[in-house]
Amino acid sequence: MFDTLMDARAALSIARADAARGIFVPPAQHRAAREAEAERAVAEGMTLREWSEKWLATLEANPDRSKGTIVAYRSVLKNHVLPQLGDVRLIDLTTDLVAEHLAALARLPSKRHAGARRNGIAPNSAIVLRSCINAAVKARAGGLQTFSFPEVPKHRRVRPEDAQGDVATPDEVRALTEAMSEHLRIAVPLAAWCALRMGEVLGLQRRDLEHLEDPDRATLHVRRQWNSQAGALTPPKADSARSIAIPAALLPDLARHLDTFTGPQAADPVVCGAAHARTSRVRPVPHGPRDAI
Repeated sequence: MFDTLMDARAALSIARADAARGIFVPPAQHRAAREAEAERAVAEGMTLREWSEKWLATLEANPDRSKGTIVAYRSVLKNHVLPQLGDVRLIDLTTDLVAEHLAALARLPSKRHAGARRNGIAPNSAIVLRSCINAAVKARAGGLQTFSFPEVPKHRRVRPEDAQGDVATPDEVRALTEAMSEHLRIAVPLAAWCALRMGEVLGLQRRDLEHLEDPDRATLHVRRQWNSQAGALTPPKADSARSIAIPAALLPDLARHLDTFTGPQAADPVVCGAAHARTSRVRPVPHGPRDAI
């Protein structure tokens, strides 16, 4: 488009001359090149923060992805990656830049164990960041076509060694049990004597306990877990679904707990569920694991 007929005629003359010399480029091709350049500039302007949101949204849309894993990824990015690297363009990420960031994370003091020589932040951050960047390379996001991720810090023990061992003794299990509120008390021996994770204890439902009347057949099934990060019941960790023989010594207390604090329906939670009190002295209990915790 030209402002005057004179400008249009001049452009036409130039175009005819270029065509005669074999160097003419159609205006449509010029426009396409300009648009492609503009798109490239926008793409290469994508920051790690912007890409991480797209990546997490893709993971959330995948039904095979654990909700708890996505919540954990988002937390790691928010707290340990994006404050320092979030505004860096993907195309400007380098192996050295990522390595320096991970090294800085590794030097941070442990918040849980004062005086510990290391923390668990850097290895977890490396896992999440590598997955995020690999996905960007695969999608050619931000013009990023290749990336050589630095050596990942290894997971090492953070908690100081306990000279007495870090496994509770029977007396300690008994003391912990007695220190718990009555409606939560059964959780401690269940975890200790059936080798359950906390989330697995909180995920137990009445239907997961079978043959409690027969000490030789009493069985507990791990079929789900309460995922505190996702705030919901999720499948147990990979390959963690299992069946466990319940120790006979635990059965009387377990039966008493079920009779007093667990609802009658098959899907009622064993711990932290709605109260199913059989006596007037039992007070109401929280309606979910989050409230109880």
